[in-house]
Amino acid sequence: MFMPNGPLRHPAGFGDREEQSQRPKTEGRKPCPFCASNKTRVKESQTESATYQTVVCENCGAEGPSELRESEAINMWNTRRTF
Repeated sequence: MFMPNGPLRHPAGFGDREEQSQRPKTEGRKPCPFCASNKTRVKESQTESATYQTVVCENCGAEGPSELRESEAINMWNTRRTF
């Protein structure tokens, strides 16, 4: 399936990247495309070379694309293709 703004991963998972912090605010984020929940958060993950931000659904575990800036992660989550 073609996803013009990058893949959404379901369920949550990063491999070697571990969750470092969470931001519970939900302003500006659309509901989850899989379960329609508004319970989303921004997860921060670290690699050896960078820190990434990802929007995650707390209800079903869906994740948007990882981005270097929180605003970009939210933008990618909001502009994803819904099913």
